[in-house]
Amino acid sequence: MNKTFKTQRGKGSKLDYQTTPQPQHSERGTMYKIIASIIFFGFTFVTLDESRESSRQIAFLEKKQEYKKVIDYQQKVNETEIHCLARNMYFEARSEGTAGAIAVSAVVFNRVLSEKYPNTICGVIEEAKLSQWWLKEKGLKRPIKNMCQFSWYCDGLSDEIKDTKTYHQLYTLAKELFEKEDVIIDITDGATYYHATYVNPKWAKYKERTVKIGSHIFYRER
Repeated sequence: MNKTFKTQRGKGSKLDYQTTPQPQHSERGTMYKIIASIIFFGFTFVTLDESRESSRQIAFLEKKQEYKKVIDYQQKVNETEIHCLARNMYFEARSEGTAGAIAVSAVVFNRVLSEKYPNTICGVIEEAKLSQWWLKEKGLKRPIKNMCQFSWYCDGLSDEIKDTKTYHQLYTLAKELFEKEDVIIDITDGATYYHATYVNPKWAKYKERTVKIGSHIFYRER
Protein backbone atom coordinates (compact mmCIF):
# COMPACT_ATOMS: atom_id res chain seq x y z
CA MET A 1 0.00 0.00 0.00
CA ASN A 2 1.34 3.47 -0.92
CA LYS A 3 -1.42 5.51 0.68
CA THR A 4 -0.13 8.82 2.25
CA PHE A 5 -1.63 11.46 4.52
CA LYS A 6 -0.88 15.18 4.69
CA THR A 7 0.22 16.62 8.04
CA GLN A 8 0.30 20.10 9.48
CA ARG A 9 4.07 20.00 10.20
CA GLY A 10 5.23 21.30 6.90
CA LYS A 11 3.98 22.38 3.57
CA GLY A 12 3.67 19.51 1.23
CA SER A 13 5.28 17.06 3.67
CA LYS A 14 3.97 13.49 3.51
CA LEU A 15 3.95 10.63 5.95
CA ASP A 16 3.60 7.00 4.90
CA TYR A 17 1.45 5.52 7.61
CA GLN A 18 2.90 2.09 6.97
CA THR A 19 6.51 3.05 7.43
CA THR A 20 6.43 6.04 9.75
CA PRO A 21 7.74 5.08 13.22
CA GLN A 22 4.99 5.09 15.88
CA PRO A 23 5.33 6.52 19.36
CA GLN A 24 6.19 4.01 22.09
CA HIS A 25 2.83 4.31 23.73
CA SER A 26 1.03 3.17 20.55
CA GLU A 27 1.33 -0.52 21.46
CA ARG A 28 -0.23 0.20 24.82
CA GLY A 29 -3.03 2.15 23.12
CA THR A 30 -3.61 -0.70 20.71
CA MET A 31 -3.87 -3.12 23.59
CA TYR A 32 -6.43 -0.89 25.29
CA LYS A 33 -8.44 -0.85 22.09
CA ILE A 34 -8.34 -4.63 21.87
CA ILE A 35 -9.45 -5.01 25.49
CA ALA A 36 -12.21 -2.45 24.96
CA SER A 37 -13.34 -4.33 21.86
CA ILE A 38 -13.46 -7.61 23.75
CA ILE A 39 -15.49 -6.03 26.54
CA PHE A 40 -17.83 -4.39 24.02
CA PHE A 41 -18.42 -7.53 21.99
CA GLY A 42 -18.74 -9.59 25.14
CA PHE A 43 -21.43 -7.22 26.36
CA THR A 44 -23.07 -7.40 22.96
CA PHE A 45 -23.13 -11.22 23.07
CA VAL A 46 -24.63 -11.18 26.58
CA THR A 47 -27.24 -8.68 25.41
CA LEU A 48 -28.07 -10.81 22.36
CA ASP A 49 -28.34 -13.94 24.50
CA GLU A 50 -30.65 -12.15 26.90
CA SER A 51 -32.70 -10.88 23.96
CA ARG A 52 -32.97 -14.36 22.47
CA GLU A 53 -33.98 -15.80 25.84
CA SER A 54 -36.61 -13.09 26.24
CA SER A 55 -37.93 -13.87 22.75
CA ARG A 56 -38.08 -17.56 23.58
CA GLN A 57 -40.01 -16.84 26.77
CA ILE A 58 -42.48 -14.65 24.90
CA ALA A 59 -42.92 -17.32 22.21
CA PHE A 60 -43.44 -19.96 24.89
CA LEU A 61 -46.10 -17.87 26.63
CA GLU A 62 -47.88 -17.26 23.32
CA LYS A 63 -47.86 -20.98 22.56
CA LYS A 64 -49.05 -21.76 26.07
CA GLN A 65 -51.95 -19.34 25.70
CA GLU A 66 -52.82 -20.82 22.30
CA TYR A 67 -52.61 -24.33 23.74
CA LYS A 68 -54.92 -23.31 26.59
CA LYS A 69 -57.45 -22.02 24.05
CA VAL A 70 -57.32 -25.38 22.27
CA ILE A 71 -57.73 -27.27 25.56
CA ASP A 72 -60.61 -25.04 26.66
CA TYR A 73 -62.28 -25.56 23.28
CA GLN A 74 -61.75 -29.31 23.47
CA GLN A 75 -63.21 -29.41 26.97
CA LYS A 76 -66.31 -27.61 25.70
CA VAL A 77 -66.57 -30.08 22.83
CA ASN A 78 -66.21 -33.02 25.23
CA GLU A 79 -68.84 -31.57 27.54
CA THR A 80 -71.26 -31.22 24.61
CA GLU A 81 -70.59 -34.79 23.49
CA ILE A 82 -71.25 -36.14 27.00
CA HIS A 83 -74.53 -34.20 27.22
CA CYS A 84 -75.64 -35.64 23.86
CA LEU A 85 -74.85 -39.16 25.03
CA ALA A 86 -76.64 -38.67 28.34
CA ARG A 87 -79.73 -37.20 26.67
CA ASN A 88 -79.88 -40.11 24.28
CA MET A 89 -79.68 -42.53 27.20
CA TYR A 90 -82.43 -40.62 28.97
CA PHE A 91 -84.92 -40.57 26.10
CA GLU A 92 -84.10 -43.99 24.66
CA ALA A 93 -83.39 -46.16 27.71
CA ARG A 94 -83.97 -44.43 31.05
CA SER A 95 -86.23 -47.28 32.17
CA GLU A 96 -83.91 -50.00 30.83
CA GLY A 97 -81.40 -50.05 33.68
CA THR A 98 -77.64 -49.67 33.37
CA ALA A 99 -77.25 -52.48 30.82
CA GLY A 100 -79.93 -51.00 28.58
CA ALA A 101 -78.37 -47.52 28.72
CA ILE A 102 -74.90 -48.90 27.95
CA ALA A 103 -76.27 -50.98 25.07
CA VAL A 104 -77.93 -47.96 23.45
CA SER A 105 -74.69 -46.02 23.88
CA ALA A 106 -72.70 -48.87 22.33
CA VAL A 107 -74.73 -48.41 19.14
CA VAL A 108 -73.81 -44.72 19.16
CA PHE A 109 -70.10 -45.50 19.62
CA ASN A 110 -70.20 -48.17 16.90
CA ARG A 111 -71.72 -45.66 14.50
CA VAL A 112 -69.10 -43.05 15.35
CA LEU A 113 -66.44 -45.61 14.41
CA SER A 114 -68.21 -46.48 11.16
CA GLU A 115 -67.52 -44.57 7.94
CA LYS A 116 -71.24 -44.67 7.13
CA TYR A 117 -72.17 -42.25 9.90
CA PRO A 118 -71.00 -38.92 11.36
CA ASN A 119 -67.78 -39.12 13.36
CA THR A 120 -69.07 -37.43 16.52
CA ILE A 121 -71.53 -38.53 19.20
CA CYS A 122 -73.81 -35.53 18.70
CA GLY A 123 -73.56 -35.95 14.93
CA VAL A 124 -74.72 -39.57 15.14
CA ILE A 125 -77.59 -38.86 17.56
CA GLU A 126 -78.84 -35.79 15.70
CA GLU A 127 -78.58 -37.30 12.22
CA ALA A 128 -81.85 -36.67 10.42
CA LYS A 129 -83.49 -35.76 7.16
CA LEU A 130 -83.75 -31.98 7.21
CA SER A 131 -86.68 -29.85 6.16
CA GLN A 132 -85.73 -27.97 3.01
CA TRP A 133 -88.44 -25.37 3.69
CA TRP A 134 -86.93 -24.42 7.04
CA LEU A 135 -83.46 -24.38 5.52
CA LYS A 136 -84.49 -22.22 2.54
CA GLU A 137 -86.98 -19.85 4.17
CA LYS A 138 -85.53 -19.51 7.66
CA GLY A 139 -81.95 -20.66 7.27
CA LEU A 140 -82.47 -23.18 10.07
CA LYS A 141 -81.69 -26.89 10.17
CA ARG A 142 -84.86 -28.54 11.37
CA PRO A 143 -85.44 -32.29 11.08
CA ILE A 144 -88.56 -33.65 9.45
CA LYS A 145 -90.85 -35.28 12.00
CA ASN A 146 -90.16 -39.00 12.49
CA MET A 147 -87.27 -38.91 10.01
CA CYS A 148 -84.42 -39.22 12.51
CA GLN A 149 -82.06 -42.06 13.38
CA PHE A 150 -83.12 -41.83 17.03
CA SER A 151 -86.87 -41.33 17.25
CA TRP A 152 -86.95 -39.03 20.31
CA TYR A 153 -84.97 -36.37 18.47
CA CYS A 154 -87.81 -35.53 16.05
CA ASP A 155 -90.96 -37.24 17.29
CA GLY A 156 -92.72 -33.94 17.86
CA LEU A 157 -92.77 -34.40 21.64
CA SER A 158 -91.10 -32.22 24.24
CA ASP A 159 -87.40 -32.86 24.90
CA GLU A 160 -87.58 -31.35 28.36
CA ILE A 161 -85.79 -33.44 30.99
CA LYS A 162 -88.26 -33.79 33.84
CA ASP A 163 -86.60 -36.53 35.88
CA THR A 164 -83.41 -34.67 36.76
CA LYS A 165 -82.26 -37.28 39.26
CA THR A 166 -82.24 -40.02 36.63
CA TYR A 167 -80.62 -37.69 34.13
CA HIS A 168 -77.76 -36.87 36.48
CA GLN A 169 -77.17 -40.58 37.02
CA LEU A 170 -77.12 -41.17 33.28
CA TYR A 171 -74.85 -38.15 32.78
CA THR A 172 -72.36 -39.66 35.25
CA LEU A 173 -72.51 -42.94 33.32
CA ALA A 174 -72.08 -41.14 29.99
CA LYS A 175 -69.09 -39.23 31.32
CA GLU A 176 -67.49 -42.45 32.53
CA LEU A 177 -68.03 -44.17 29.18
CA PHE A 178 -66.72 -41.16 27.28
CA GLU A 179 -63.59 -40.64 29.37
CA LYS A 180 -62.77 -44.27 30.08
CA GLU A 181 -59.36 -45.16 28.66
CA ASP A 182 -59.66 -48.91 29.22
CA VAL A 183 -61.32 -51.21 26.70
CA ILE A 184 -65.10 -51.16 26.99
CA ILE A 185 -66.80 -54.48 26.30
CA ASP A 186 -69.47 -54.06 23.64
CA ILE A 187 -72.43 -55.97 25.03
CA THR A 188 -74.27 -55.53 21.71
CA ASP A 189 -71.56 -57.39 19.77
CA GLY A 190 -71.01 -54.63 17.22
CA ALA A 191 -74.60 -53.51 16.75
CA THR A 192 -75.32 -50.32 14.80
CA TYR A 193 -79.12 -50.67 14.86
CA TYR A 194 -81.83 -51.49 17.37
CA HIS A 195 -85.56 -51.24 17.77
CA ALA A 196 -88.11 -51.70 20.51
CA THR A 197 -89.63 -55.16 20.89
CA TYR A 198 -93.14 -53.83 20.20
CA VAL A 199 -92.32 -52.77 16.62
CA ASN A 200 -91.25 -54.75 13.56
CA PRO A 201 -89.40 -52.45 11.11
CA LYS A 202 -88.86 -53.59 7.51
CA TRP A 203 -85.11 -53.01 7.64
CA ALA A 204 -84.64 -55.62 10.39
CA LYS A 205 -84.82 -58.57 7.98
CA TYR A 206 -81.79 -57.22 6.11
CA LYS A 207 -79.63 -57.07 9.24
CA GLU A 208 -78.04 -59.64 11.52
CA ARG A 209 -79.60 -59.87 14.94
CA THR A 210 -77.05 -59.88 17.76
CA VAL A 211 -78.80 -59.67 21.13
CA LYS A 212 -81.91 -58.62 23.03
CA ILE A 213 -81.35 -56.40 26.05
CA GLY A 214 -84.37 -55.19 27.98
CA SER A 215 -87.03 -54.03 25.55
CA HIS A 216 -84.59 -53.51 22.64
CA ILE A 217 -83.37 -55.89 19.95
CA PHE A 218 -79.95 -55.11 18.45
CA TYR A 219 -78.60 -55.70 14.95
CA ARG A 220 -75.44 -55.25 12.91
CA GLU A 221 -74.66 -55.28 9.21
CA ARG A 222 -74.56 -58.65 7.52
